[in-house]
Amino acid sequence: MDVILEFSMRVIDHRNFEGKQKSGRKYKKPLVLFVVVAVVVSCGFYAGQNNSPKPTAHTPQVQAPGVNSQTQPDNNVTKTKLKEFTPEQFRDLYKTFVFPNTQKISETTPITASEDLDSRIRTLAQAKGYVIRSAPIVDNFVVVDGEHKLQQKASADWAEMLSAATKDGIGIKITAGYRSSEDQKEIFLGRLGSLYSSSDTQINYVLTTTAPPGYSRHHTGYTIDLTCVGYSGYKFENTPCFTWLSKNNYENTKKFGWIPSYPVGAVGQGPEPESWEYVWVSKDSTHQ
Repeated sequence: MDVILEFSMRVIDHRNFEGKQKSGRKYKKPLVLFVVVAVVVSCGFYAGQNNSPKPTAHTPQVQAPGVNSQTQPDNNVTKTKLKEFTPEQFRDLYKTFVFPNTQKISETTPITASEDLDSRIRTLAQAKGYVIRSAPIVDNFVVVDGEHKLQQKASADWAEMLSAATKDGIGIKITAGYRSSEDQKEIFLGRLGSLYSSSDTQINYVLTTTAPPGYSRHHTGYTIDLTCVGYSGYKFENTPCFTWLSKNNYENTKKFGWIPSYPVGAVGQGPEPESWEYVWVSKDSTHQ
């Protein structure tokens, strides 16, 4: 500012001196007015330059109050919503979903010592909605909860669902994962017991809770049975675990690509609804 003023005064003195020598006083006023205007404009520009923020390599970006730059949402991330399903739509999703690394079981596992009885059991099972399931092509199992096997894709999303449940104070635990046809045969025979020569009514009673070998959803490696820690004397549907899993149209299972295996309200599924059994169908199937 001082430099500009000093320079301006020199201009005034110089121009005035020349004006007096050449023309006397007649150019003095216009010249003085022009110089004054120039000085004022120069001062304003100089002051504006001083008041403007000077960019530096470390100038911080302005953030909204309370927002951490490390946790700001990425606007490029696609936000998805969960799909809504009726009981029948849950059932149909399972029927149409192609489970990775599986193929339909082609060999029939004997159930009892009687071929005729085995044929009758299968006929009654299919009438209730049981169908031959698929089994893994390649052994890529991951052991979860210390002893239960799941296919890799299912195990990853199970770990996420378990973490979310634990964070919410919910103690869910797997009691069954993959089962072979031979494993299922042992379970079925144990429940059939002395009913080997029983009536259709008696066989149907066993089929309300138990699939014959080859017909269990556990054969795929994408199905789990759950228990609620601390509620061993309760039916699963009466526990906080089931409430957490099933609320808002099974929101807390669909988030992680899981759905109820046998939901209440759907018919022709095989066994009666099982509140403790869930099946992985991928997040792509449960998110919009």
